[in-house]
Amino acid sequence: MLNIGSHLSISKGFYAIGRDALSIGANTFQFFTRNPRGGSARKIDIEDVNALIKLMTENNFAKILAHAPYTMNLCSVKPETREFALNTLTDDLKRMEYLPNNLYNFHPGSHTGQGVKAAVEQIGTALNTAMFDDMTTTVLLETMAGKGTEVGRTFEELRMIIDRVEMKDMSDTEDIPVLDMAKLGIAPEHYEAVEKAVKELERQGLAVRLIK
Repeated sequence: MLNIGSHLSISKGFYAIGRDALSIGANTFQFFTRNPRGGSARKIDIEDVNALIKLMTENNFAKILAHAPYTMNLCSVKPETREFALNTLTDDLKRMEYLPNNLYNFHPGSHTGQGVKAAVEQIGTALNTAMFDDMTTTVLLETMAGKGTEVGRTFEELRMIIDRVEMKDMSDTEDIPVLDMAKLGIAPEHYEAVEKAVKELERQGLAVRLIK
């Protein structure tokens, strides 16, 4: 089964975004958790959220993807910017539990002059602070284009961040990250594409053990 969707607006609510996905033939979608250029988030309407969950169940939706705001920079040289980002991340992960077992994606950010090493330490610390034992959300790191002081421009930099995270599905076994495709909800028809991506990681010096 092909899982396909697009980024959709959450402005009309959760049930509405589910209906929008169905209207374009999608069985998944991405949405911003809050104003992407600011930080404000709409109040959670439990009935609206439950209506979306019911719609997704009835229509066999795949996992959906929540995207953090672009203003969230966990590795800025400015403490107040990092504090804002940590508060946003913490709140987002708590709010995601209203839609359990889905995905949360964010860009690592920009180190703004302090260097990659300091930045990955700050990002790792923030993730360890915000994530909690019984959370059901899988957190994803999205690569950066590499302009300016952006962090996460290579697989190696992403690995540096993952290495500092205490809770991870890509956990280290004998110092090799493990990617459990079934646990992450990856359909068998996509295994070949994942295997090709893993081979590219290995070409760049990052070994990954796949579990089907």
